[in-house]
Amino acid sequence: MKAWSAFATILIAGIAVAQTVPVTEPPTQNPTPPRRPVSPPINAEEKAEVLESIKGVVEKRAFVPNVDFSKWSGFVEKRKDTIEKAETISTFTTEVNRALREFGFSHIRLQAPSRAPSSPTTAPAKPEETPAPQFAELFLQQQPTRPSIPAKLTWPEEDVALFKLPTFSTGYSRQDVEKIMADAAKSKFLILDLRFNGGGAISNLRHLLTLMLPKATAYGSFVSRRMFDKYKEANPEGPFDVISIAKWSPDTLKTGEAKQPVYAGKIAVLINRGSGSASEIVANALREILNAPLVGSDSAGAVLASVFAPLKMGFRLQYPVSDYVSIKGIRLEGNPLKPDVVVTAKSSIEIPDPAVHEAIAKLKPKS
Repeated sequence: MKAWSAFATILIAGIAVAQTVPVTEPPTQNPTPPRRPVSPPINAEEKAEVLESIKGVVEKRAFVPNVDFSKWSGFVEKRKDTIEKAETISTFTTEVNRALREFGFSHIRLQAPSRAPSSPTTAPAKPEETPAPQFAELFLQQQPTRPSIPAKLTWPEEDVALFKLPTFSTGYSRQDVEKIMADAAKSKFLILDLRFNGGGAISNLRHLLTLMLPKATAYGSFVSRRMFDKYKEANPEGPFDVISIAKWSPDTLKTGEAKQPVYAGKIAVLINRGSGSASEIVANALREILNAPLVGSDSAGAVLASVFAPLKMGFRLQYPVSDYVSIKGIRLEGNPLKPDVVVTAKSSIEIPDPAVHEAIAKLKPKS
């Protein structure tokens, strides 16, 4: 009875409130959206300082084989009017990146202070004071870092594991990846989903390949300025193309020693236009070494190793320092991976993910 009495009291109170609430007009269907933060202003002197610091990095430290970085000043001059008219950090960054795109390759872009991970109140080091990058600090990342999305393992079929890996950058957890691969070990077939994975750290892609390929498996080479100079000294007559240099060099990238058994089943890889950099290296390595089919659509074709240099006012510049050639002599920069199975169908109730559906059909033997 006490419970019923309390329930009745709640109902009665609700009715009483409903009767006393005044009738109002219904809320507007299209409320005014919140305004975007206004980009801070930037003056002519500040723009000149940033441009000068960019020039120092681009002309002295950036490297792509056979690219003339002294053209940078010409690119800036070409956009002089629009750069001068830029009154905010946002519009200035946009115009500078348009000039940087004149080089015609990936992994070279200016980041505004608000996008830099360090506190904007921290005084950035001068480019000349930035330490030389170590191998593990090199990035293969074509897109800006996004909020971390954890890796995920699902089972579209009893003997098929689907490993969704969103990034090789922030959010890549070696512990989680190792656990996922250990769980996937009981499957006969593994689908590695690298769609919209824009890349990340070289050390992370090597970690994943170490869990999928035998120990000390060579999968490619980076051609740096140092390697390029050594090759020219040993081969003064050339040829000086990046593929010839990679074939000549003994410095190849190899897998390490895994802490657990290497995956023994068959692998397929899902790719699309959002698969860039580190993702393309992994997908191509699995295809060249394990004959893993690629399923989906063309990848980004953006594979240069890069680092980030702090500039004036908290800006950062991502710039390339090495080119990449696969173990079978394929340069991936500007050469998107072509899938073995092209998927154009859209999701439906019957087939929620056509790419996964086609990957399973490709992996499983026909009965």
